[in-house]
Amino acid sequence: MARALWMSLLTIVMMAVYACNPSTDPGEPDPTTTVTTTITGRVIDEAGRSVQGALVKGHGATTTTNTNGVFVLENVTVPSTRAVVTVSKGGYFTGARAAYPSASKITTMMLTLQEAKQTRTINAASGGKVTIGNASVDLPADGYIDAQGNTYAGTVSVAARYLDPTADNYYESFSGDMAAIRADGSSTELTSYGVLRVLLTGTQGQKLNLRQGATATLTFPAAGASEASIPLWHFDESRGIWVEEGTATRTGGDYVGTVTHFTDWNLDVPNARRAFIEGKVTCGENVPLAGIVVEIGQVSVITDQDGMYRRRVPADLVFDVEVKAIRNEGISAAASSVGPIAENETLRKDISVSPCPTLLEAQVVDCDNKPVGGFVQVITPTGVKIASSTTGRILVTVPGGVPLTLEGYSTEGRTIASTPIAAITPGALFNAGNVQACGGVATDYLDIMLPDGEAARYVAMSADGALAAVVTQSNVHVYDASTGAKRWSSAVQGTVAYPTGLTFVANDQRLAVLSQKGTLVFDAASGQTAAQIVASGRQFITPDGASVYVKRDSAATNELVEYDATTGAQRRIVTINAQLQQGMFLGLQWNDRAILLSYTPRAILTADLATGDIVRTYNGASDSTTVSEAGTLSPSGKVLLLYGRGSSGSTSGEMQAIDLVAGSIISRISTSSSVYAISFDDDQYVSRSYTQGAPPTLMALRTQQLLRVLPWTAASKSDYPSNFAFSGNGTRLAGISADGANGQPAGGNSRIRIFTIK
Repeated sequence: MARALWMSLLTIVMMAVYACNPSTDPGEPDPTTTVTTTITGRVIDEAGRSVQGALVKGHGATTTTNTNGVFVLENVTVPSTRAVVTVSKGGYFTGARAAYPSASKITTMMLTLQEAKQTRTINAASGGKVTIGNASVDLPADGYIDAQGNTYAGTVSVAARYLDPTADNYYESFSGDMAAIRADGSSTELTSYGVLRVLLTGTQGQKLNLRQGATATLTFPAAGASEASIPLWHFDESRGIWVEEGTATRTGGDYVGTVTHFTDWNLDVPNARRAFIEGKVTCGENVPLAGIVVEIGQVSVITDQDGMYRRRVPADLVFDVEVKAIRNEGISAAASSVGPIAENETLRKDISVSPCPTLLEAQVVDCDNKPVGGFVQVITPTGVKIASSTTGRILVTVPGGVPLTLEGYSTEGRTIASTPIAAITPGALFNAGNVQACGGVATDYLDIMLPDGEAARYVAMSADGALAAVVTQSNVHVYDASTGAKRWSSAVQGTVAYPTGLTFVANDQRLAVLSQKGTLVFDAASGQTAAQIVASGRQFITPDGASVYVKRDSAATNELVEYDATTGAQRRIVTINAQLQQGMFLGLQWNDRAILLSYTPRAILTADLATGDIVRTYNGASDSTTVSEAGTLSPSGKVLLLYGRGSSGSTSGEMQAIDLVAGSIISRISTSSSVYAISFDDDQYVSRSYTQGAPPTLMALRTQQLLRVLPWTAASKSDYPSNFAFSGNGTRLAGISADGANGQPAGGNSRIRIFTIK
């Protein structure tokens, strides 16, 4: 397409997302109209490699990308003409993508994250100029603050990128979709003449921005524009849309403007009128092609499971529609000039591509071999292809002549076993038949029934996975985890009340029962009582089995009492050097740290048990997510699975995996579920949805990928899983039923179920 024509078009879809309600689109005749869709996609870097562990947010849902860079936001409610997600990960510029949603189907998005490499450094006191190709940024002197508003003085690391609108890959890293809000609040669509993105960090890696009153000067190359001045637009990441703010004036062959803060800055001409284009991409005998990238002017769209695409475009303009071979496994359709389209009208543009691509067909089925919606990842020698369908019928273009691997899962969350696919003849259609999404059903397990009338409270496993222990309201029982044979039993009734924990310590030589009234330590081999600590309050035993620490109910909130776990004698009182108003003792980190929750101010504190000093404080994420009350600490004390709360204090339904040593978020997932246990290597966890009858699941902590569904068929309404424990080596996982654990008479269903997971 001629350069002038390319630049004259601009793309799609506007949506004006109001600040108070980002889920509405003021460009809609009825801005309250919404649809339900599942958003799936893939995030890659500029080299085409999968970006794992990127945080994806959209329309109230949150998840992270898996090892193949794939993400899924299931059944989200979005404006009927625009769905948008934002993607972030440390070391990269934040990205965003928007698309016309496929109602009641799958909406697919692809995004390339740009690495935020250091371009140069400047001194905060003197400022400086940073040049990026033909663009530049002039940074002020003495003009910087951190995220808390504190003045920053020192070295400033600058990462800067310029997105050239004439480049073929321009839209791959572009934020949003050209939808924008004008300074007067009206909605519009943009024609872009380039984007500058700047990220400032201090010497400790903290994010910086311009202080109030400070300005920076941006210089954009003209890139074919001829206007005397062009509006500037910043990308509002919280709303997922471009917002007008300021103007750039033509100076020679450049446009120059000033800004008061940093995010992506876009040099754009607004085009207020909108229209639509839609069509079907087929080949051969009208075979619909899903996952085809269709170029529409500056932007692109991906066909849905039925081969359909739809976009919003500027009205009254002429632009090209094209399928490029480089983005579609070698298949293509020549550029076709379309338009102008009358305002709010829809132009139908079907596309027939050639040659017919190599196609892989499959049907996702459940454990009963019934069709079920699903998501498939086809791993190729050069990358990953994704496909999805609400019916489970998958038809995806793949490279021919090379071996493939098929993986995926159903919309019900069950996994598809990794399946090798032999090289398919180029141009052929290969039907892989039914692929069963039934991960977890084949997990081997052993049931150990507990004595009638005893309700299981907590379960523990030895580090080598050889022993499983359970504490009931009256006894401790230890079993051989391979055969189920009982090793020993010992009474606890009268010595501890209402157990709060059970754990093997001292290299599996000791077994400790913890409660609010005391700790009882047994010899793990014989069942003989080794020590007893009598104390009221929240208590934990160190992994080496040497000490018990108690936060006493009656004592000052900033004190922990240390006991000798071999003699039961009190050693000393540890004064925590922090104000813990209504604080909570969460557990231990290794043998020498305590993890505490402070309610006022809300924070997670790591205290040195030798001195009582606070060595680390975690106040929440940089995106204003604060610390909540609910959380599960890993056995190492290094990782905390925390239920996040928004800045308003309301429960968000988001679970965060926090590295308490690094003080950073490892991963996030939008969920409403209970977390039962974290593995000793901080790599996996067991959780269960609050939905009645939902099975427990084994999840990857860092990617939030479903690893397997754990078989658990309830024998009664009260027979649901209530507690789990991993073996130290990660080979086994023990769970107990809750039958009788909530005060009702225990029947014959209380049991330990020991799963073999490696």
